[in-house]
Amino acid sequence: MMTIEGKLALPVENVRFTRNIADALIQLMRLSNFYALDLQQAWTDLLEEGYASLNNETIVAIMKATIRQNQERRALD
Repeated sequence: MMTIEGKLALPVENVRFTRNIADALIQLMRLSNFYALDLQQAWTDLLEEGYASLNNETIVAIMKATIRQNQERRALD
């Protein structure tokens, strides 16, 4: 991702984006096994928290404003 966004000195054609994501996932699973973390519960909690946030109009308004600001900044670059 850093290469694609121009933050790493590596030719974009050498990036194996999907392979790197798969590698990161495997490493996260290994860490979860080593530390006996319940990734299934963590995933469920994440989804529930996200759903609750989307039901909060204040949080949704803040997210919309942030997205709009980011789009405006990108348009200026």
